[in-house]
Amino acid sequence: MSALLTTERLHAMAFRYPPSPPLSNAQIEVMYDALILQHPVLPTSQPLLSDFLEDICKLLPAENAAKIRTVFEKQLTSGKGNRDIAPLLDRLCQQLEPIGAGPLIRRYSLRAESEIMSMATAIQKSLGEADGEADQSLRVMFIATKPYFQVLREAQALQDQGVACGLLCLDHIPTAMRPGFDAAFTSVSDGIRNPTVLTEIISHLAVDVFHVQCWMWSYYLARATIERKRRAKVVCEVYDFTSVYAPRDILTQNWPREVVDTDLAMEQYLCLNADAVIHRYHPDIDDELRERHGGLARTFHAQPWPAADVTPRNPAKLSDRDGILRMVYAGGILEKEGCPAELFPIRTMPRTFRCFLEQGFHIDLLHDPHRPLATSDGAAEYIALAEEFPGFRLVDGVPPDRLPEALSVYDFGIVVTHIDRDILQVGPGLMRGAVGTKVFAYIEAGIPSVVCKEYEYTAWLVEHHGLGIALETAELETAGPRLRALDRKAIAASILEFNEAHNMSQEIPKLVSLYREISGN
Repeated sequence: MSALLTTERLHAMAFRYPPSPPLSNAQIEVMYDALILQHPVLPTSQPLLSDFLEDICKLLPAENAAKIRTVFEKQLTSGKGNRDIAPLLDRLCQQLEPIGAGPLIRRYSLRAESEIMSMATAIQKSLGEADGEADQSLRVMFIATKPYFQVLREAQALQDQGVACGLLCLDHIPTAMRPGFDAAFTSVSDGIRNPTVLTEIISHLAVDVFHVQCWMWSYYLARATIERKRRAKVVCEVYDFTSVYAPRDILTQNWPREVVDTDLAMEQYLCLNADAVIHRYHPDIDDELRERHGGLARTFHAQPWPAADVTPRNPAKLSDRDGILRMVYAGGILEKEGCPAELFPIRTMPRTFRCFLEQGFHIDLLHDPHRPLATSDGAAEYIALAEEFPGFRLVDGVPPDRLPEALSVYDFGIVVTHIDRDILQVGPGLMRGAVGTKVFAYIEAGIPSVVCKEYEYTAWLVEHHGLGIALETAELETAGPRLRALDRKAIAASILEFNEAHNMSQEIPKLVSLYREISGN
């Protein structure tokens, strides 16, 4: 816990849980088993699950059946697959077994197991039969909860290198984004929902490398993959190290200790047992991780490098019409609850937007395409801002293949917010070494980035390569003249130079070399 955190400030913070002792190793194993547990019913598809629920409901009184339909309909339409449906099914089967549902449950279990084998066989066929094949083609299976755009870009570039890439993910890929994923991957299996099903498929695949997308709260997928990998190697691509994001004592005041301690344990497991760990932090973070976890697998530094073939050249700008400089923020709105400013500096974005709007800039917030604005409960502040300032707009996000074009019409892309050191309780490693990935979306679109000076590695990246400007929080209210005085043509030239040297096509051979080295292919 930060030395600056006084008792008075601690009580004033918007955290939800009191301090708590860490879980024991035995308790963590129970939590992990609950996430990956073999459930009596393994639904691999929505039709199978729907059929099962309908047959279950026929055994129950109408009132009980209606409740079950309501609960599972919500889960089926939410797209939240990673932890929701499997435990619900488990509890349902436990409750129904004593009243004679056992034969029905076992019948559907057999159907599900057959479906899993059929799915695994089809996936393997699409990638090529790895065992005993004469050619030296690499077969890589990406594993994710909700697939991030970085794995999409990686797969696109890997395909150009002759690497066969598949994707297994727990959540559904939104319909508007699906064509891009289908084009980048040889095989896409999404909406699996049940971690048990996912891990069963993994155990039946013969590939060279499993490439696991590792978000906070989903590191258990890394361990499950490592435990079921057969002869394959496992590469874990980590976006935010939980232990780097903030101290445990702070994290457990915002999330249940069971969630935090399990995630920290899974982070340690992947750091020690993966064949390689990919991350976007400054390389110095390796020493912090190595000291914290008692060791560290081979590390590989990678950013969401821009795609070379989509960078717009000299696009028309919205500001050409009226001379008003336009900014864009390409990112999601935080939910209303559970994201205090002490842990989420982005919570102060409305304040930052106000600073720029009052200085005569116009701003569009281009929302996360995974989450339409209509489904967000955290938009109230932004809606109020739009009502006050006609120059501020909320816009639903676009698929990644359309993002460069959508961003290129703006004068600046912003990754900047108010950093209040008096309340901020994120870890020092995060401020020192993290990189705002939105910068690379702006590079790809050919527009300057405006970033926080307080994020040291991000600021260095932008300023060292001439990609935009880094501002201290104290400078935001008076930054207008500096921003208007920037030589945007010179910055555009620097962006183009950076992109030609560090685009995904240039960088991806390094990842292919890593795959080949660790797999022996």
